[in-house]
Amino acid sequence: NATGLSASFLSNIDDLMAKANTYRMSVYFTFFNGNDLKDQFGKVLPSGATIKNFVNDSTARTAVLNNVIGTFATRYKNNTAVFGYDLINESNIGADNGGYTWANMRTFGQQAASKIHSVAPGTQVTMSTQWLQAFDPGNFSGSYGGLGFDFYDMHSYVDSPNLENVSSMG
Repeated sequence: NATGLSASFLSNIDDLMAKANTYRMSVYFTFFNGNDLKDQFGKVLPSGATIKNFVNDSTARTAVLNNVIGTFATRYKNNTAVFGYDLINESNIGADNGGYTWANMRTFGQQAASKIHSVAPGTQVTMSTQWLQAFDPGNFSGSYGGLGFDFYDMHSYVDSPNLENVSSMG
């Protein structure tokens, strides 16, 4: 289970945030990548520790929420350079490839958004997807709706995307 963030990692992020503030830039942090998590869960580290599936395992999830996400959001809660947080980049991929279940991904998303909002009120939170239909009214409540997100982030990698009109998506 995650026990915290290293001092050198936090020092590097502090430096990044100082530069972002100096140059009046905003930073959009991503905690995890949905496509990579499946390959990391179960991996044995040089210390002998095994990375637990914090999306599916509630004990491991609590450790990540408290010792990683909550710690990070608390540290930068008053920093105006923070645009927001993407909990899991393209989270649908991790659910689709068997890294975690859709239900557990939704639980993680809701709990992480709640954690950030409790320690850093007003901070924007989302969990991105590359699945346009996730925001369609027919799929919405079963995908990303009702989780406490402040905005929705969908990625498209084609030069001429076939995007729906926002007004048609409820």
